[in-house]
Amino acid sequence: MYDESLYAERAVRAGSKGYIMKQEMTNTIISAIRKVLDGKIYLSDNISMNLLDIYMTGKKKKNTDIVNNLTDREFEVFQLIGNGYKTSDIARSLNLSVKTIETYKLRIKEKINISSSPELTKFAIEWVIKVAVSLNDI
Repeated sequence: MYDESLYAERAVRAGSKGYIMKQEMTNTIISAIRKVLDGKIYLSDNISMNLLDIYMTGKKKKNTDIVNNLTDREFEVFQLIGNGYKTSDIARSLNLSVKTIETYKLRIKEKINISSSPELTKFAIEWVIKVAVSLNDI
């Protein structure tokens, strides 16, 4: 659940008009689509409560995951690393230079307190697997 909250928060910050949890019922999905098409915002109840709590208190409830501290672009690079992409592949995929991706990797390593690229790759792969397993459990 917390993994979906992470994605939902990032989606809303990026301007998304709706976010629905994976386990929502079909009738809820249809209602959410209609609401967004009417120009309104739809968020699942759990996501709404989580985002309101963050807004009201100014801090995240579940800030135990150090990946939460990455910027959106750093997070995107981190996920691609975890999915086995090489630096050159990430650069090509994001239309950025290899040097720029290396800079992102350096910042990510600093933020999550990792000193080497192989260690970063291992951590990112483990994180991606953990997310995949937890999302399949929902």
